[in-house]
Amino acid sequence: MKSQSEIPVASADFFNQFGNNHLKAVVVGNELIRYGGVSENAPWKLLDCQRGAFGTSPAAHKKGDAISKLADHAYKVFLTDAELTVEMSKNIARLFNETGLRQISFDGLEGCWSTGMGQYARTLFVKKWYDHLTDDLRGTVITDASNPGHYFWHIYTRMNWGEPWYAGFRESQTQYRLKNQDSVSCKNKSYLLLLRQLCQDNRQGYCSYMPNRDKMIHDQKSLQIPSSCLSSSRFLRVL
Repeated sequence: MKSQSEIPVASADFFNQFGNNHLKAVVVGNELIRYGGVSENAPWKLLDCQRGAFGTSPAAHKKGDAISKLADHAYKVFLTDAELTVEMSKNIARLFNETGLRQISFDGLEGCWSTGMGQYARTLFVKKWYDHLTDDLRGTVITDASNPGHYFWHIYTRMNWGEPWYAGFRESQTQYRLKNQDSVSCKNKSYLLLLRQLCQDNRQGYCSYMPNRDKMIHDQKSLQIPSSCLSSSRFLRVL
């Protein structure tokens, strides 16, 4: 029944796992359903179900139809598989092509790990977006992320990260990131070029996510990197 608020399931496995189950949502056919809990004993049921969740339409389902729990994140968003990752990336590119948007932050790319493809999934998401931009946009959009990687040198214009909690979330994040972006994009552009060359030369110590600071100081003279960059966390964020 379309209005049924209790849905029988063959097993409570997965459905009764609430440690990282924030949206409590399942999919049956084309319908998304949210549930409030699971019965404590057999026969197993999903309880307090909200039918037709997230804009889908309630539908009748047959006994034996497949039901799947959707993976989600604490930010209350669903995680994707590889196919949906590519679809979302292309849709974002279409948004840019149709509106002329000129800035994007790929913050939270680690969400792509839900595909099971590791770091490649992050690259895939950004690459599909970049490849599907129109020729007049490609290479002109201000692009940043908090999660660096060796592939992104030709796409990202800057790197940015930080969660300062000295004030309200919106206020502290805005102040911190604007200041950081100004420092990275204006003052450290030449150092980014140097670091890009180092990665192309495959020199160890500058290609990892968090480079060894002693190694950075050791090569400071040959790189002509001012000590002011090494004395703050700015340089680490550039990397």
